[in-house]
Amino acid sequence: MISFACAFAFSCVVYQIL
Repeated sequence: MISFACAFAFSCVVYQIL
């Protein structure tokens, strides 16, 4: 699922920033 992978990657980025 490309959408799932994209959302997961985005979440990881946000989590790292926070």
